[in-house]
Amino acid sequence: MFKILQFPLSILNWFIPKVSMHLSVERKTYFKKNVFKTTFNKTALVSYLSEPFISGLKNKHTNHLECTFAAKILSEMGFNVDVIDFDYHKKVDFKAYVVIYGFGHQFEQSFYDSSFNGKRIVYSPGCNTVYSNLVSCLRLKEHVRNGGSLNPNLVRTTGEAWPLQKYLSDAVICLGNEFVLNTYKQDYDQTSYYRLNCFPLELNNEIEIIEKDFSKVKYNLLWFGSQGSVHKGLDLTLRLIDQHKNLKLYIRGLNLKNEYELINQFEHLIAQNRLDVKPFVDINTEEFSELMQTCGALIFPSASEGGAAAILTVMKHGGLIPIITKACGLDIDDISFMADETTYDAINKQLERYLNTTDIELLELSKRTRQEATEHYSQELYQNHLKKILNNILQS
Repeated sequence: MFKILQFPLSILNWFIPKVSMHLSVERKTYFKKNVFKTTFNKTALVSYLSEPFISGLKNKHTNHLECTFAAKILSEMGFNVDVIDFDYHKKVDFKAYVVIYGFGHQFEQSFYDSSFNGKRIVYSPGCNTVYSNLVSCLRLKEHVRNGGSLNPNLVRTTGEAWPLQKYLSDAVICLGNEFVLNTYKQDYDQTSYYRLNCFPLELNNEIEIIEKDFSKVKYNLLWFGSQGSVHKGLDLTLRLIDQHKNLKLYIRGLNLKNEYELINQFEHLIAQNRLDVKPFVDINTEEFSELMQTCGALIFPSASEGGAAAILTVMKHGGLIPIITKACGLDIDDISFMADETTYDAINKQLERYLNTTDIELLELSKRTRQEATEHYSQELYQNHLKKILNNILQS
């Protein structure tokens, strides 16, 4: 039997000092050409997501629809449309394009290709990353001050700042309200800025709001999020639930693998049957419908969002009344309990306003909440507005 000799890594590096022994696996990314098989004489590149054009639309996140709508609108405007993933890492020949739309690695690389002479249009599905990274880190520091750990999995930051596209593109389109747009303008105001309202996901059925008994459901709150739970204010929410003994919190979307430590601080709430935690709920299931019937409000004190499709989805399909922050990017002050800041005191003030509102008033507010999400935040309005914006940019 042969004996395998094992050398310490330090000795190997002594002989070959410039060789990195670090291995990483990159996400599989795709480049789909002419997704609509058209024969126009000009071509646009959409840098966002390829998945909707490979495996079809999925009703799990609005980003599938956002990417598809942009591609279809550009096609209607007379462009062949190529689509790449925002993190596509292979070289792209940019001389074939007259428009680049979206964001990401190859968008940034286009500035190094002198053969591209077209227009660049950034699509930002949320606040400026400079702003979002800062407030997310500040939220984590606050979490640590309140006994939590310095775990970056609990927040949402990006190391990809992509400064060239942010400051040198012809236009920036932001998903969200003026609050979101101002995170760009305050950083740099020498670009043309536009904004779009987000929209809810569509469901197979809706509950009857009139059947809700707010004398009971007003005390059941939903936190409906995803990764970055501290960024999205779950730590604040749990502290508030702990203080308001008559409340129960339903948590859906939490990453139980990387972020469950947050729940460990509040295990006593589970023992008291005041905390119900599940990682995911399919919005097209009976389970989701029952959740909409059970809860009276959504509590979501996020530090930075882009119009928050999750909020709009439960507003439309469950009439859930939002207890949120201005940073969520929605102009719904008159039908929500809106905090100016993502702080415990600011959210607690709005929560107490909600709890002190009569059951009859909450029922009427719930009806108005659904109406607002249906009439002013629809997929149709999004597409119409985006088409007007693109026409304005490309014809100027």
